[in-house]
Amino acid sequence: MIKMRFGLLLLSTLFALNLGATNYHCDPVSGNMSNEGSFEHPWSSLQMVLEAGKTFSAGDTIFLHAGDHGSANILGRNDDYVVIKAFGDGDPVLQSLRILGGSYWLFDGVHIGAELPSGSNVYTLKFLVESNANADHLIFQSCQIYSTLEDISAWTQMDWFERTSCGFRLMGSHSLIHDCTIKNINFGISIEGRYSEVMRTTIENFVGDGIRALSSDSRYEDNTVMNSFDVTGYSPNLDGSNPDFPTGGGNHDDLFQSYAAVAGGGEQVVRNVVVRGNRFIVYTDPDQIQKSACQGIGCFDGYFDNWVVENNLVIADNWHGITFLGINNSTISNNTVIHNPIFNDLKINGSSVDTYRPWIWLGKMKDFHGGGPSTDNIIRNNLVVHRYANEQTIRDDGTNTVVENNQYFLATEINSHFFNFDDLDLHLKAGAPSIDQGINTDLPVFDLDQNPRLFGNAVDCGAYEYQSGTPDNHCPHLEPIEKQGLEEEQLLDVSITASDPDDDPVTLTASGLEDFMVFTDHADRSGTLNCTPVKGDAGSYRVTIEATDGISINTRSFMVDVAVSTVGISQEANTQSVLIYPNPVRLGEALLIEVPGSLLHGGVNLEIFSMTGALLYRSYHERIDETLQVETSVLGEGGSYIIRIAEESHLLLVY
Repeated sequence: MIKMRFGLLLLSTLFALNLGATNYHCDPVSGNMSNEGSFEHPWSSLQMVLEAGKTFSAGDTIFLHAGDHGSANILGRNDDYVVIKAFGDGDPVLQSLRILGGSYWLFDGVHIGAELPSGSNVYTLKFLVESNANADHLIFQSCQIYSTLEDISAWTQMDWFERTSCGFRLMGSHSLIHDCTIKNINFGISIEGRYSEVMRTTIENFVGDGIRALSSDSRYEDNTVMNSFDVTGYSPNLDGSNPDFPTGGGNHDDLFQSYAAVAGGGEQVVRNVVVRGNRFIVYTDPDQIQKSACQGIGCFDGYFDNWVVENNLVIADNWHGITFLGINNSTISNNTVIHNPIFNDLKINGSSVDTYRPWIWLGKMKDFHGGGPSTDNIIRNNLVVHRYANEQTIRDDGTNTVVENNQYFLATEINSHFFNFDDLDLHLKAGAPSIDQGINTDLPVFDLDQNPRLFGNAVDCGAYEYQSGTPDNHCPHLEPIEKQGLEEEQLLDVSITASDPDDDPVTLTASGLEDFMVFTDHADRSGTLNCTPVKGDAGSYRVTIEATDGISINTRSFMVDVAVSTVGISQEANTQSVLIYPNPVRLGEALLIEVPGSLLHGGVNLEIFSMTGALLYRSYHERIDETLQVETSVLGEGGSYIIRIAEESHLLLVY
C-alpha cells in the first residue's frame, strides 16, 4: 500500500522582501487615484487601482485601509509573492475577488463579504473568492469571508436560500487557505487545483457543503466545520414546475465532500489527500433553528486513492459519518465518529434523524459509475458508537481491507467514554475503555489537540489521546518517514530516527526488505536503510520499521518506489529497434508493438510501468509472428508510462 506524504511549502506571514520592494497604500475613504500611492498620499480603493492598470513587482506590499474596496479582478503574474494586506486601522472589505490567470498573490487579513443581489438564490453559486484554472500560487491567511455579519439566528429557510453567497472556489494549483474564518455562507470552500491546502480555518453557519476537496495532492488539517442549516424543505422547484431551479430539494449536504470526474469533478481519480485533525460538527447550539441532517465525510463518487483520514472528530445526524464509495490504498484511523446529543426534530422519510447513528463505510463504486471494488485499505484505531448491529458500525465492503483495533460501544455506554458528551466534549475520561486499546502502527505525531498521539504503552482509540497520569512506561517514538523514490542502478540511504520519553535503549528492526535493501541499526536510536536496486528491480515496495524498548513496540511503514531507469530512453523512433505505435495513443485504443526477430533471444517479456516504477502490466511471448497488440485500457488512465521489451525502454504517452 502506498503511503505517500507529500510536502507542501508552508508559508508564513513573513517574507524576505527584495531590496527594491515598495509599500503602497489604498484608502477608499480619503485616497485619490491621482496620488502616488504612498502612506501620506494613498490611492483609492483596490478595485480602482486594478482597473487603472497599476503593476507590481515581487516583494511589494499593498496595504488596504478601512473601507469598501469594491470588487477586485486580478490578472497579474508575478515571479514571487505580492502581498495585499490589511493596514490595521479598521477592516478593509472587498465585495468579491476574482483571480483570472494571476500568480503569486498573498492576501492577509482582508475581509471579503457580500450578500447575493436581490432576486438571486443559492443555485446562482456566486463565490466571494474565485480563481480560474490558470491562476496559481495564491495564499489567503487570516481573512474573513462572509455573506453577512448580522445576527442570523432567526433566519428562515428562505433567508438562507436567497441571501447567502459561497466562500472560496479555487481552481488553480498551489492554493493555500490558512487561519481564515468563513461565516454565514452557502458553500464554504471548493478546492479544485492540485498541491493545495486548507489549514486551521473555521467554516461556521452554512447551508451547502462545508469543504469540497476535488483535487489530488492536497491536504486539509486542523480545521473546524460546524453548524449546518437545512434548506431542503424550501425549494421553489420541488415539483419540477419552475425551470429556473433544480428539481427537488437540492443539494445533499456534507461537512466534507469529494468526488471524481464521474460525478462532475475534474480528475479521474482523486489521489494523495490528507484529512487530519479536523472537527466536523453538524451543529453546536441547541437553540439553532433549521438544524440539518448534514453528512460527515461523504465521498460517494470515486475513485479515491492514497488518502489518509485520521484524528478527525465527526459529529453527524446521519448514517454517513465517514463514507467512501470506491477507494484504494488508503487509511482511516484514529477518528471519533458519533451522533449529536443535541435534539434535532428533523425527519427524513418519516424517521427522526435524532435516532440516526453514523458509521464508517468503505464500499464499492456506485454501480452506474462502474461498480468497482474498494481495495487495500486500512480501518484502524477508530472510536464509533454502535448503530443497530456491529456490521453497521464499521462497514467493510471492500477487498483486502485491514480492520483492526477499532472500538465500538452502545449509546448507553457513552458516558463511560467521554468527559462530557452532552456538551460535545469528546475527550476521553479517566478509565475510558478505549484508552490504550489501539495499535501503534503508522501513528500521526499529535492527537486532535496537538498533544502527543502516543502517551503510554499503547495509543488510544479515537481522535483524542488521554494525557493524565504517569504511565509505567512510554512507548518509543518513531519520526515520520517520507515516501522514497529512486531509479534502478541508483543509490539511496534512508535515515531512521527514534526517541524514547523514558530514555530507554531502543532497538530498531526492518521488515519487508527486498534483496537490494540492507538495514542497519546503529544502536543509538537511529538506523539507515541502504537501497541499491539494479535493472529489473523497478516497482513499489513497502518497508516497515519497528522500534521497541523491550516492553512496548511502535511501527511505521513507508514506500520505496523504484522507477525504471531512464538511461537510454528516447522518443526518437530512429534510435530504437522496437517499433511502438501509435505513440501518443488514446486511452482504450490498441497499442501495436513490432519486435525484430534478432532481439527475441527465444522469448521476450513485455512490461509497462508507471513513471514511479509501479509495474502495471506484464506478459511473456516466446515468439512474435505478427505485431503484438495491447489494449491500453489495462492502464486505467491517461498519462506517461514506460514500456520495457526486448532490452529496450520506451516512453509512452497515453491521452
